[in-house]
Amino acid sequence: IFKEVPGVGIIAKEKNKDYFLGSLTYSKNENFKLDVDIENYKNNIMVVFAINKKIVSVFVLKDEIKKDAKKTIMKLKKLAFNQ
Repeated sequence: IFKEVPGVGIIAKEKNKDYFLGSLTYSKNENFKLDVDIENYKNNIMVVFAINKKIVSVFVLKDEIKKDAKKTIMKLKKLAFNQ
């Protein structure tokens, strides 16, 4: 059984195992077990993979602002994309 939960992640069941891939926030709210310190990564996007409510992997995603972002935004505003 496979189910996508918008804004949360993917939940799957097979035989005697429950699998989850998705939001760290959801896993905390559902009391998933996490044996790793993630404090140093808290300002990043974190996606977890869990089996039977035990987190076995944490994926840390980081998006840095590009050096020319301000220039690009100014160009878009000139093209009237700021409405």
